[in-house]
Amino acid sequence: MSDNPVYLFFKYTLVLLFQFFVLSNVQFFGYITPYYYPLLLLLMPVKFNQHTLLILGFFTGLIVDMMERSGAIHASATVMMVYLRPVFLRLVSTRGGEDLPNLSVSTLGFRNFSLLVILAFFFHHFTMYFIDALKLQQLDVILWRTAQTTLLSFVVVLVFHGLTFPKKVNP
Repeated sequence: MSDNPVYLFFKYTLVLLFQFFVLSNVQFFGYITPYYYPLLLLLMPVKFNQHTLLILGFFTGLIVDMMERSGAIHASATVMMVYLRPVFLRLVSTRGGEDLPNLSVSTLGFRNFSLLVILAFFFHHFTMYFIDALKLQQLDVILWRTAQTTLLSFVVVLVFHGLTFPKKVNP
């Protein structure tokens, strides 16, 4: 993702509109909704200030909560994901990604990019469903819904993020 603020704002707005008007209206089995918007926060430049990213994550989640009328579930989940982002980055890259110009499939490789997205989205979705249920007695249901939503969201990420994968040119 570019460091250009105009580009970041444009992409941010476009992804949120896509989430609201397309993905939020898609439900599988009556409760599985794919979420693409967490990818915005996850792929922000590594050098982006962590405190600013936490605030941005909170307000991004709050905007989604207002659109979906879901209390502060998304705000809590995005803050948790952004808070754990440095841990996820340390798991998938050397020096926590500080040596990378940006976070993408081309810089991380498909395997590490996939691992980063799946881990972050799993924690995001688990936080959402756990706060929604507020009962450990429903842990099996929470984990099942989390796994299904994470898988569907990952497929959406691959499809839509795949449109921007750099194409290799044969010499």
